Amino acid sequence: MKNGVKRFFVLSRSATQLEELPILPDAACSFVSLSSGDMASSALMYLSHSVNVGVTYVIGYRMLRRSVGVDKMPSGWPVYGPDSPARRILASVYLSIGTASLFAMIASGVPALGGYETTSDVAKVLFPMQILYKTLTPFTVGTLRNPVVSTNLGIVVLHSATLGVVFGLP
Repeated sequence: MKNGVKRFFVLSRSATQLEELPILPDAACSFVSLSSGDMASSALMYLSHSVNVGVTYVIGYRMLRRSVGVDKMPSGWPVYGPDSPARRILASVYLSIGTASLFAMIASGVPALGGYETTSDVAKVLFPMQILYKTLTPFTVGTLRNPVVSTNLGIVVLHSATLGVVFGLP
């Protein structure tokens, strides 16, 4: 607020600058609004959700389709193993994570779905769970050299940075 007047901003269509919106009534406050201080958390949150959708949908689909490279890497490293009920359950978990992130991304632009607040709420629940299970993978797999483990740890770094900005941690 500046001089008692509410100010609302949205990313311009080119996503290079913030544009100020006219003053909106309180009922419209759930509209996708970003103050300049929220831009970093919004960008990181969108990136984290996008990575979730991209990674989980591609891997989940490939696991269900029994695609080459899912059982083991060309280098011989085992990845997800042969097709089995356990691998299909894991594919379902991956696709669920991706769907939650896709919903969060869609909700950010739909006031009726809660807008940015819903996107943030999904991140606050989903990302810590992912950080925990992905951090445990090197211990359960027994190596850092497995491609799934190294990818998981990269996503841990991204989601941790996102939550750090969202919660305002130094």
